[in-house]
Amino acid sequence: MLVYRNTQEGIPPEESVSLSQLSHLPFVLMSDESVLHNLCVRQFHRENFHPSVIYTAARHRYLLSLVNSGLGVTILPKALVNTNLFPELCCKDLRGGMESLIGVVRLKHAHLSAGAEHLYEFFAQQGILTQEP
Repeated sequence: MLVYRNTQEGIPPEESVSLSQLSHLPFVLMSDESVLHNLCVRQFHRENFHPSVIYTAARHRYLLSLVNSGLGVTILPKALVNTNLFPELCCKDLRGGMESLIGVVRLKHAHLSAGAEHLYEFFAQQGILTQEP
């Protein structure tokens, strides 16, 4: 999801945008040790997009404050965008969205904590898990 301040100039009017439409905008991204940073970089590479990254931040709330101050735009999952805390922020869907894969390995005779067991059961209920022989 593209996140930008409501006064940011150069945002296309469409409800969803492509990266190529954003080439003239400054970006602030999660720092390079972040999974989100790596997702963005892979998507940039797939689309041959070379953004002007002017700042990186280790915490998404700090990143949102930078965008809120008008420093640039960012890409984050919608669940991380708090418009109650930052009411000037707006979001648009990105065309050709990004996705990530998750792998779950469970040893046959290993004990899981209650939290890990709960997460495993959730994945199983959602049909996310496949069982290998």
